[in-house]
Parts: sequence; C-alpha cells; structure tokens
Amino acid sequence: MLQILSSTLPIFILMVIGYGAVRANLLSKDMLMGIGRFVLYFAVPSLIFKTLSESHLQDIVDPYFLAAYGIGSLACFLLLFTFFKLAFKNSITESGLKGFGSALPNSIFIGYPLLLQVLDHPPIGAFAMALLVENILIFPLALIVMDIGASVNSQKSFAGMLKEIVTQLAKNPILIAIIAGSLASTTGFQLPEIADKIVTMMAQASAATSLFFVGGLLVGTTIKGSTRSIAAVSIGKLIIHPLLVAICVLLLPDFDPQLQMTAVLLATSPMLAIFPIIGAKYGHGQISASIMLVTTVASFVTISAILLFISNSNIGL
Repeated sequence: MLQILSSTLPIFILMVIGYGAVRANLLSKDMLMGIGRFVLYFAVPSLIFKTLSESHLQDIVDPYFLAAYGIGSLACFLLLFTFFKLAFKNSITESGLKGFGSALPNSIFIGYPLLLQVLDHPPIGAFAMALLVENILIFPLALIVMDIGASVNSQKSFAGMLKEIVTQLAKNPILIAIIAGSLASTTGFQLPEIADKIVTMMAQASAATSLFFVGGLLVGTTIKGSTRSIAAVSIGKLIIHPLLVAICVLLLPDFDPQLQMTAVLLATSPMLAIFPIIGAKYGHGQISASIMLVTTVASFVTISAILLFISNSNIGL
C-alpha cells in the first residue's frame, strides 16, 4: 500500500500546490490558462514528437492496444449515453455530454504524469496511440452526438457540424505532433542539435505543469446540480471506463503487459480539463464543473484502489 501511495501522492500533492497557488492569488486564473496552453500546445506535443521521431513506428503501433483502448472507450460512451437517455430521461445533448465525460480521460494533464509515477519507462508510443483514439474517435463522436441534439432547435446542418469538427481536428496540436513525429520517423528526419535540446526541455516540463494546472483549475468550483447525475458520471469515468478497457484487454490475445497496464491506467484518469467548457457550450456548464470537481478529487481513491487491485491480482495486467 505504501508503494501505491508513493505513486499517487506526488500527483495529487502537485495538484494541491496548484490549487493553493491560485487560491492564495499567487497566480490568477488568466495566468493559469497560460500554463495550460503551454502544456497543450508546446510541452506535450514536444514530448510526442520527440518520442515518435526517435522510434520505429512498427515498434510503437500495437493493434491490440488500439483495440482494447478504443473498444473499451467507445463501449463506455455508448453505455453511459444510453443510460442517461433511458434512465434519467436526459436530452440527446445532455446524455452525449455525460457519456463524453465518462469515456474521455484527462490523458494529457493527469494520465501521463500517472504513467511516469507507476512505470519505470512509460511507453510514450502507447500514450500517443491513446490520444489518437481519444481525438479521432471518441471526441468527434461525442461532439457529433451533442451537436445533433442541439441542432434540433437550430439551423445548423449536419454537413456544417462535420466541417466544424474536421476544422477543429486539423488545428489540434496533439494530432499535428503525432503526424509530424510519424513522418520524421518514416523519413529519418532529425532535428538540429539546438532545436532538439529545446524540444527536450519543453517535453520534460509537461508532467509537473500539467498537474499544477489541473489543481489551480479547481479553484472557485462549487458542487451544484443533481447529485445522482454527478455520482453516475463519476462512477462511469472512474470505475466503468477502466473496467471496460480491462475487460477488452483480457478478452484480446496477450500483448505487452506494460501496454496493458498503460491502457487501464489512462482510463482511470478523471475527465478532460475542458469538460466544463464543453458543457457550457451546450448550456450545462455548472453541472459539468461540479462533475469534474467531484471526479478529480475522488480519483485519488479510485486510482489508488485500482493500482492496489492490479498489484495483488493475477489477471496479467
């Protein structure tokens, strides 16, 4: 148990430090947003590009990992969407939002730092594959579902929605880094020495700044809204999502145990930091912020419990 806490405590202590810095007005929310943009547009893309460009793609891409993470995440989204639509009688948009929150983890700001703590040599290639699944499959699907619900009372066409989503994907810094890194690996391109050192330094800054950002983001968030909805989405994200990914891992032929662990660990992370922003776009900003607060705080317990279960089990993870 002490070993588990030694992996999870640094993550949440850094989040508490970020929370305390913003709470004490050492940093404003605007300054915090700048840190978040640095991580999203510079630090993590640098990490992905450097790793992929210096690797052989055939050694990184694993179809079983993609299947386990992709099918598990898709199943979680569809399951929670159906649950909220039928059991809670929510609208298509609200059901899609809650399914989105349950199936899309905060891989960048929490998942990757978690991998650093738990695994001696985190498979960055698997991290990039997970981001591909999230950004090409789950995120666009969720946006399409939510936009379909919202378009019932608007003039936006389905073609217009697809064009908007494709445009967003084309500007996504994570996808750009994955494509650029893959091309560099295929062609043998190498950055000049000075440029490589700059990219390396930015990549090394990704983990700590990510957690600091998430902690500061929680300042000012209060819990308001349906406790049943908040609890259901939290359970969906922290328990059902990793459980479905783990089931997919077990049903597939054996593959690298470290990749199996990576798939489950990424799924244990709470939802994206932009979840309240997406929720606000569709008129559900307050409940989304409440869900993110509860899920992020509760993830300390669930992540520790899942790590303890994995360490004491013989399921091959």
